[in-house]
Amino acid sequence: MVHAVFQVSAPEGTNIGWEDLRGVGIFLGLVLLLNVWAAWEKFRTRRRIPREQRVIELRSELSTGIPDARGHVRVDPGMYPGISDEQAESIARQKGFLRQTHNTKGKWLFYRMGTQPGSATDTDVRGGPPLEELQSSPAAHRTARWVCENEGFDPLDEATVKNAEEGMRKLRSRSDRAVMGICVSFLAGGFVTIAIISGWVKGWMLAGFVGDDRPVAVGIHISAVAMLSLSVYFIKRVRKLRKEIRELYAPVIASYREVVLAQENERRNQQRPNR
Repeated sequence: MVHAVFQVSAPEGTNIGWEDLRGVGIFLGLVLLLNVWAAWEKFRTRRRIPREQRVIELRSELSTGIPDARGHVRVDPGMYPGISDEQAESIARQKGFLRQTHNTKGKWLFYRMGTQPGSATDTDVRGGPPLEELQSSPAAHRTARWVCENEGFDPLDEATVKNAEEGMRKLRSRSDRAVMGICVSFLAGGFVTIAIISGWVKGWMLAGFVGDDRPVAVGIHISAVAMLSLSVYFIKRVRKLRKEIRELYAPVIASYREVVLAQENERRNQQRPNR
């Protein structure tokens, strides 16, 4: 078997060196250039949107964004060109958020005032105060009652919120694994595909098909198709999981956030006469 693979890879009379990997390098370079071009085009498109509209969109993203497992609402600054870090922080304060300035990895990380993102006591995806604190607020109860009447669930019910938290955490974990699957299968499939194309151009792949190494040559082609098909499967998997998050669990977490906002507005209104 080892001898057969060697014959398909480098039949007699064929010299294969590192230069034969040029196709792989060209392929990866094209992928990189396409990604850079797509990012630049998105940046140009966002720049054409009036700044006032970008500010409104940022406020909306903060209001409706779902905190991650460490309590952060992650925002891509590239989606808001022309808005500095300081301006984004000022906008976030108006919505009741603070901005984390360390270990951001190029992102804007916002967390709800009064919370401690990333701590051992705040590892949920809610990003708000404890449920017991909300249950003592009349404004929170009014908002929860409205949600219950219109959406069919109670955002102040511990079991409902916990179920949404656990479900979102599990689906996010599956989505992350599927993204890794996309990367591995796409790169492997692309590498084998480039090798196959190079083999047909140089003629040694044809020699493998007409010679005794036909099963190995067929296997190489099947593996390329399988890897690329697997990457398509993982892409569909990620889309399905993210759709399930949006439809099954995101409404509960978003409603919980609305209850938090109601409680915070109530508290601010109570403090005003004392000033």
